[in-house]
Amino acid sequence: IRLHNYRGNDLWIDAQFADKMTPDDINRWNVMAKCSRAVQLKGERPAVSLESQIDCLGGTTDAIFRQFITRFDGELTQFSQYVSKLAK
Repeated sequence: IRLHNYRGNDLWIDAQFADKMTPDDINRWNVMAKCSRAVQLKGERPAVSLESQIDCLGGTTDAIFRQFITRFDGELTQFSQYVSKLAK
């Protein structure tokens, strides 16, 4: 899991998976997801990234930041279960 800070304007959290998924599987997740999205990463080692972003330009609080991390953690757990079911 990585957390990126874009000059205080935007926070982006992501987790990468080496599991192979079809575009249909990724789109199905994206329809079900509330606060995250899955994207196919291309390159030498294709992967799938689960990611979420929060706009910080209007300001944020510790509570909002904690909720952002907690919500991503919950969706990450659900995504891991989704991926494991696809592998069966």
